[in-house]
Amino acid sequence: MLGRRVAVATLLLTACGGTPRADDPGSTAPPATGAPADGTFELPAEAAAGYPEAYIAAVVANPPGDDLAVDGGEYVLIRSNLTIRTDMGGWTVDADGEVLPLGIGRQLDVGAELRLHTGRGTDDADDVFAGLDREVLDDGGLLVLRDSAGAEVARFAYGAAD
Repeated sequence: MLGRRVAVATLLLTACGGTPRADDPGSTAPPATGAPADGTFELPAEAAAGYPEAYIAAVVANPPGDDLAVDGGEYVLIRSNLTIRTDMGGWTVDADGEVLPLGIGRQLDVGAELRLHTGRGTDDADDVFAGLDREVLDDGGLLVLRDSAGAEVARFAYGAAD
């Protein structure tokens, strides 16, 4: 499709401790796709099944309007692959050295999604806000999802939003 491009994106499947899974040849999934106009980079659906816990399903690096809009703006979309409700309290996303917390006591239902916004807003069941006053996702980079023990759960590398 004209206007869409393949992002410079690689998603690595990992097990506890950040070690690539032995049953994942090459340890990479298909590249994410992105649309320059809205800066959305998505994990191909077929790659999601390889994550036993949770994964980064998409990055919206350049949404319409203000990237740091209160109760909106740029975000990382996290999805659960677990078969039970999970305590995500203490989990984080490392965005090229900027640690974005998922919050204390955060619960994620089976198959549910959570939007982790970089800016300010009011947390609810579907959205959590890191409270930063600067854009973090616009330039592209590497995102690492970590559990409460600090173990790497998933990686998502993506190209710069135009």
